[in-house]
Amino acid sequence: LLDDVHDQFITAVSEGRGMEYEEVKKLSDGRIFTGKKAMELGLVDELGNLNYAIKKAGELGGIEGEPRVVSSKKRIGFWDILSGNLPEGLMKKGLTTVRLSYIFAP
Repeated sequence: LLDDVHDQFITAVSEGRGMEYEEVKKLSDGRIFTGKKAMELGLVDELGNLNYAIKKAGELGGIEGEPRVVSSKKRIGFWDILSGNLPEGLMKKGLTTVRLSYIFAP
């Protein structure tokens, strides 16, 4: 199964990047490449940070102006409430955490 998935990955990269299958296979052994090295090897087109990638995606997608980034919200569970691990926004609204105290009286 893993060999099949790995082969699919190599095929996708070789077709997508216009590289020979064997060339990609030599590179797909688990190594990590710096951006500069990946560019030298033909694995990426450009280098940049997250903001650059968002801007570029907006341009490629035909978005006018500043692209809006949407992120998922973290779900709050029972343990989060008990442990005080709440988002700052809830704390500002006055939601306090529940505290458990154990008192031992001999």
